[in-house]
Amino acid sequence: MLAILGIMLFGAFGLNAQTPDYDYGLGTGDNSFPLSTNSNNKVQWLYVASEFNTTVPEEGLITKVYIKRADGSSNNSIFQNLTIKIGQVPATMTQFANATFLTTEMTEVFSVASHTIPGASADSWMEFELDSPYYYDGQSNLVVEMSQTSYTNGIGVRNIQYGTTDRRILGPVANATGLLATGPADLGLDITPLGPLDIGIEDLDMEEEFCLGELQDVELTIENFGERQVDTFSIGWSIDGLVQTPFGFNEALDTIGGANDHTIDITLEDLDFPAGILEVKFWTFLPNNNDDEDPINDTITVAIEVFDFGVPSFDSWGATELNELEFQFSVVNPVDVTEYYWDFGDGNNSSLEDPIHIYAEAGTYIVTLELENNCEEATFDQELVVTEEGVNIHELANGNKYLNVYPNPTKNMLNITLTESNENHIYAWKVMDVKGSVIIENNTNNDLNELQIDVSNLSTGNYFLQVKTVKGNETVQFSKQ
Repeated sequence: MLAILGIMLFGAFGLNAQTPDYDYGLGTGDNSFPLSTNSNNKVQWLYVASEFNTTVPEEGLITKVYIKRADGSSNNSIFQNLTIKIGQVPATMTQFANATFLTTEMTEVFSVASHTIPGASADSWMEFELDSPYYYDGQSNLVVEMSQTSYTNGIGVRNIQYGTTDRRILGPVANATGLLATGPADLGLDITPLGPLDIGIEDLDMEEEFCLGELQDVELTIENFGERQVDTFSIGWSIDGLVQTPFGFNEALDTIGGANDHTIDITLEDLDFPAGILEVKFWTFLPNNNDDEDPINDTITVAIEVFDFGVPSFDSWGATELNELEFQFSVVNPVDVTEYYWDFGDGNNSSLEDPIHIYAEAGTYIVTLELENNCEEATFDQELVVTEEGVNIHELANGNKYLNVYPNPTKNMLNITLTESNENHIYAWKVMDVKGSVIIENNTNNDLNELQIDVSNLSTGNYFLQVKTVKGNETVQFSKQ
């Protein structure tokens, strides 16, 4: 009978015999605070990370806290409002500065209205599984607080009695201050290592064709592929291997399956690109100011084309009679032209560069030529007089429906008059080179039906005059001698 009782007693004493991942202290003290008193029933202990037994705790999530009991008992102990808090303080802080309990540094990790601790042998660990894991940075010193409001069958705790001056504050649970003392309790911790830190670019949205000088907004979708929350990261980018100025962001990314979003859309605004066919790369780096542990998904690449086109131009254009009522239309020496549109004036049209068209009958037709590229466009008109004997073709009003531009070519002055001056007026104009760069510009804001432009300072060559009128915008090519 005595043997059976001995086995039962040993079993009851061994219920709390756990082994924590990390432990602190091999204390010999038997302290009643905070689990065996109704007076000083709140204690904060300060732990220096470098003084843990065997190894310093690693960065990770604290999931369990252990406190070593100093006395054994076969009876259960019951505590009301048992609470545990954890805080981190700088590694340089090895003592409490005063007897004021820390508050802002502390996070509540365990709280229960009534908690039972089974009876167990002396020097066994009391295990407390946290309500939610607590992140520890692997560098700071730790402060652990334990408190209760009433108890049945109190428990003394092991603590270090010497060499730990001012590493304990004890006092009533409701008080903001207490007493400074020596001796933190023996502490154990279970820490789950953090998973990989890994973010990357999941998607990209940007124009793949545009014109030189057009600033671009690039939208990126950033995704957290790892097992750690991210709150800061950087975006790098390059053009044909030439690294550009990076961007930094302070944006929260939860883990996959977390309570908050694990992706975020960000915009890189007003990016400037040179002309050409380019390879552009974007990549993430420095999540949480640390190295990305899986860089394979960091980068996304896109091929773009940036066009460098001026206003479409040519030396001349016109029609050549092939047969009666049949004509070959052509443009001589076109520059910066990618698309053609011919309107033959009889309801027919063509998008060929040098189309052939047969008119149904003789007559006078207004032929319109529209030239385009990816960036600019220009429109020209000619009057085509078709007779059964032949063709008479000339530029109508020097190439425009509403304008007379003369002399063309010119050395000094360029005169512009409107063909329908009673119903039209000029309110703005500009002179451009064949690349579309503005050389002279003027907004008259007047009801003009004629004007004179001094072009004597222009270099010899071809230019475009664009005139804004009530009836529309008109472009005329002229030559400076």
